[in-house]
Amino acid sequence: MTKDCLITGCKKQAATYCYHCSQDLCTSHSTEHKEWIQGQLLPIINDANTMHEHFHHCDKDQTMATLQCLTDVREQLDHWRSDCYHHIDSVYDQAQRQLALILEKHNAELTKKTTQNVESLKTIRRELGELLSEGNIAYRQIDKLKKQINEIKRNEQERINDPDIRIITQKLDVEKHVDIIWNVKPVEEELPKQRTTKTASSCIHHFRSYSSTDSDEENRKQRTTKKPYTNKKPIRPSMSTSQKSIDKCRICFMTFPKRMTQNDRIKHLLIVMSEQAIRIASCCLHDPEHFFIQVAQTEHRLKLAQIWSIQPGSNVLEIGCGQGDCTAVLASLVGSLGHVTGIDPGDLSYGAPYTLGQAQEHLKNSQLGAQITFKQTEVQQFLSDNLSMKYDVAVLAHSIWYFASPDILQDILQALKGRVQRVCIAEYALSTTSNNAFPHILSVLAQNTLFLRDPTWTTNIRTLLSPIAISEIIKKIGFHLVTSTILTPAEDLLDGEWETNIVLSNDFLQAVNQKVVHINEQVTVCAIRDAMISAIETLKLQNKKISTMDVWTAVFSVTV
Repeated sequence: MTKDCLITGCKKQAATYCYHCSQDLCTSHSTEHKEWIQGQLLPIINDANTMHEHFHHCDKDQTMATLQCLTDVREQLDHWRSDCYHHIDSVYDQAQRQLALILEKHNAELTKKTTQNVESLKTIRRELGELLSEGNIAYRQIDKLKKQINEIKRNEQERINDPDIRIITQKLDVEKHVDIIWNVKPVEEELPKQRTTKTASSCIHHFRSYSSTDSDEENRKQRTTKKPYTNKKPIRPSMSTSQKSIDKCRICFMTFPKRMTQNDRIKHLLIVMSEQAIRIASCCLHDPEHFFIQVAQTEHRLKLAQIWSIQPGSNVLEIGCGQGDCTAVLASLVGSLGHVTGIDPGDLSYGAPYTLGQAQEHLKNSQLGAQITFKQTEVQQFLSDNLSMKYDVAVLAHSIWYFASPDILQDILQALKGRVQRVCIAEYALSTTSNNAFPHILSVLAQNTLFLRDPTWTTNIRTLLSPIAISEIIKKIGFHLVTSTILTPAEDLLDGEWETNIVLSNDFLQAVNQKVVHINEQVTVCAIRDAMISAIETLKLQNKKISTMDVWTAVFSVTV
């Protein structure tokens, strides 16, 4: 029995049977069918040839890329080691300066006591001479003189005793500050099997913190028991605190999930924050759920103060102190023997989520409050009303762009001349060492352009002075540059992201449309904004986040 070809529209008799597709085909369609099947091999052949060429040529390139990667990583490690050495030397120098102050104070007290003993002894000898010349001596007078002599002996014995000066040092556990990530896998595959779900968790800084649901006895065991997996850096939380499966650090009260995959961890910034920054940041008014933001701001200002070499016992004038982020750092560094006067003309009700008044009051009531004084007034007026006041250091930390015009900076510096030994500056450099900060630079240009046409626009950027322009103004007054450097902010400093969000907002566009009358000026502002958006989109494609632009720091002195 003959069969027809199964191809639609073909009425010819089948000449062959295809076992692959289970169809009866005529001679012509069978030929076409074979050609089609053979055609499916061509892409596979091309792929195979391409991969063959790839493997033939890639060995050398891959080796070079691997060597370059290792070189870059080693450079990062060397840089980290250098920074650690520098930080240790800085702490050592600070301790030496504190010891020098203590010894100076101790010597002053010794000199005072010696002077008092010598004067007392002179009085006793004078009385003895008078008694011998008169010859009228009573036992009451002898007892009195004996007591006075014994008192001088006791004072002298106390004076010559060694001073009770001790120093407490702690061993640095640097292993917790280095983490090499390679061939990333989910965290469940990396953790040892013996680890349970009730493992003590780490907040953004503290390597040992304790679950909010564990008892005190369990906490004690976790603190004293050596864990097999403690070499991971702490990370930021990535879930809302409304979820129940959370841990809480009992040091800074930060909440974060108990379980987090390694991929989620990589999306967060792995940072290690110093104990000093934690301690200072805890004195500032902050949201406990976002404590890492306050610590990041504090660490940035600690780096600035280290470059400025703020010494213990210094009398510091901070111009444009705001809510006191830098004030707290300065107060901590000058110590109980120094003082920081923070001046800011801003309304005490200004600011969010906390106002200037709330933040300053909170800082005044902290352990640093004794060495801080806040003044709500114009800087020129304060300096004019207090002509006799002199300072060791004047600090302008990210405050120059707030001034309404360059003349204000010039007037302030003119008033400071002859009343301050050094002027320390920190302001954004309008430059960047990476493409990640280009959106930040474009955002400040857009905001400043809008402010020039709408002075009522609420912005932190009013006078966009570059480091060169600031240096020229300061040098005209008579100050001389001592040192300057460019600081690349850490990735957890979010100022760049905050500024770009302002320009992205509908309020910004609405202000441009309403306040910028000239059409060409509108086009210019919008072009800067569009360029910023394009830069952000490019970063997203590269799986990168917005960074904060470089910071220019400098120290000026009235002496050459």
